[in-house]
Amino acid sequence: MADRAEPVAKRPRMSRGEVSAMEVLKIREKESEGFGSGMLSIQIDSVLESARAPKLKAFESGLKVLNEEMEESKTRSIKRDGKIAKRMLAKFPNLRFRSDRSNMVLNYKPPSGTILAGSYLLGALLWSTETPSVDICVIIPKECTERTDYKNYRYFDRRLLYLFGLFSVLSKSFRCTNVELGREFLGGDRLKPLLTLQLSSSTLQAIGASEADRKACSRLRIRIIPGIENDALREVSKRASLPGTKSSEELYWNSLASEMQIVAMLQLLNEVKTKAAGFSDALLLLKRWRERRNLPITPFMLSACLAKLILDRVVPPMASVQHMFLACLQYLSTWYGLAS
Repeated sequence: MADRAEPVAKRPRMSRGEVSAMEVLKIREKESEGFGSGMLSIQIDSVLESARAPKLKAFESGLKVLNEEMEESKTRSIKRDGKIAKRMLAKFPNLRFRSDRSNMVLNYKPPSGTILAGSYLLGALLWSTETPSVDICVIIPKECTERTDYKNYRYFDRRLLYLFGLFSVLSKSFRCTNVELGREFLGGDRLKPLLTLQLSSSTLQAIGASEADRKACSRLRIRIIPGIENDALREVSKRASLPGTKSSEELYWNSLASEMQIVAMLQLLNEVKTKAAGFSDALLLLKRWRERRNLPITPFMLSACLAKLILDRVVPPMASVQHMFLACLQYLSTWYGLAS
């Protein structure tokens, strides 16, 4: 009796995050066509070396001191029609209240958490800019908000009052200098002013920073970005997904929803950075390209676009820096009408 043929084992199905051998071959084939050549790799390495900000341990130690300053701030009440608010609005004319609650009172409490964010965390801080920015996300405690804050711009007034509280603390601290409010807005959204400052030279000297490090740290500006926990305003996620809303209403609800997603987005970008080894370098190249071309697209949008391409597996996580860079340029030229 003839031996029976052994049954052929079924090929296991690939999970969504895996990369097939065919994809690897396609990537290598594209790189061999030109943009993965050795000469271009040397040029890219040179650009990255000159563009990337150095890692400054003294600055990171200074950030810890700054976080302690905010976490130890005292509880206080800040009234929208009170002296503090009136003084702040007079000092910073770019700011204004928008809601129907003229008698609003914020029971200020220290942040429930602070998260180092942005390009510095991703290893893609562009050093060639005049004043590189380091972002710190400050989580507004849930006790500082009310259940109905999603209505009529009330949350944005409460957010502004919270920034007034932080400004009052940091502007009096010897650890900070050049403390300003409303000089910048998150993504250009006038509803979301930022608090900006720099570490004082006395703070850097106290933590033992060398003269060279103090000089480098003096270039860095810190941006304080308020955010709220995902479940702080549950009504927002329902309203933001309703169909048939007016464009103005849609912008309002999306602005609110994005405020609650800040922490989740930061975690997602960090996850992409961990999975894709070339993410930070490709992002730094994109930011350098944006700077040289003077294009009207924010660094955050560059980060989001590149992360989306990787998460959607348009660009596999193991792709080279050159491949990620050019794939993102192609995406931007298609969807934003930018010439790559």
